Amino acid sequence: MTEDKVIILHLVDGCEVVGRFLSENDRGIDIADAMLIRYGLNNLGNHAFYFNKYCPYDASPDAYFKKDVIVSIHREIFPFVVDHYFKAVDKMNNLNYNTIMGDVLEQNEEEEKVEELVEQFFQNLKPNKKLH
Repeated sequence: MTEDKVIILHLVDGCEVVGRFLSENDRGIDIADAMLIRYGLNNLGNHAFYFNKYCPYDASPDAYFKKDVIVSIHREIFPFVVDHYFKAVDKMNNLNYNTIMGDVLEQNEEEEKVEELVEQFFQNLKPNKKLH
């Protein structure tokens, strides 16, 4: 297989991961630019598939999968799926960490602010000993 050969791994947890085949041994498979396949509806209500980075918290685009987590390996992928995959990889490679993680970090900051406000509210409910 060439390095640009795209394969899909169906995993025991039901996930499907697509990537460029790197290597295989008796213990597992290495793939490059691992992307998780998601299914949903597009804006017109038609069925569609989408690609997300397999592990968004890992800076490396490569992933190793042990054979005991792989249900099946699909090696003959339709060309339109391969084209869509490479477009998604290009898009992901053009994003930086702050773009990918910005929403997560912003949400964490908002949650911390809410926790502080809730704590202040309950502090204000405690009876003031100086008034008694």
